[in-house]
Amino acid sequence: PRPALAAGFALGRRVSPALAGSRPLRWALVHVPEEARDRRAGNLERVWRDVAWPATGAFEALVRGGWPAGAVTDEQLAAGVPAGAEVLVLPAPNDLTPAQSGAVRAFEARGGAVVRLTPD
Repeated sequence: PRPALAAGFALGRRVSPALAGSRPLRWALVHVPEEARDRRAGNLERVWRDVAWPATGAFEALVRGGWPAGAVTDEQLAAGVPAGAEVLVLPAPNDLTPAQSGAVRAFEARGGAVVRLTPD
């Protein structure tokens, strides 16, 4: 509804100056494996079981636990785990590209913790 939208924009105008220049704190990152999802696109049950649920469940557990969490896409992960992250959750660790695997190894080498979820 229009009044709710107007109130949302008004709130944004009030808080934006206070947040200008700030950066989100993402202590933990959950990889959102788009390519792994796309490879299973013909089977929605496998998409949910192998990719979507592990990513969603991990993110929800972190947020409910009060941990600062964010998501990292395939492209972002291939470029390297963003600075500030200390934990990386991989919902589909067997589906990483060589570039993503290299980024994960570099992250571990600098002391980052990696949680590799595996199917049942």
